[in-house]
Amino acid sequence: MFVVTRWSGEPSPSDELDPVWFDLESLPLDEMWDDARRWLPGVLDGGQVSHEFVFGSDLATVEDDRPIPS
Repeated sequence: MFVVTRWSGEPSPSDELDPVWFDLESLPLDEMWDDARRWLPGVLDGGQVSHEFVFGSDLATVEDDRPIPS
């Protein structure tokens, strides 16, 4: 996950990902890992996240979400 406020050029694919730009209002949260909907909107609003996400046996669904004490 990268958040940028200024850029030039176009993203290009790598071995790890095929980057795509999205408008903040149309993020495909349903296509992202289950934890993204729990933290991504807040981070994009300028917040920070310090949580532990525990995934279920399917390795896709978040079963627990705990704040990490600072």
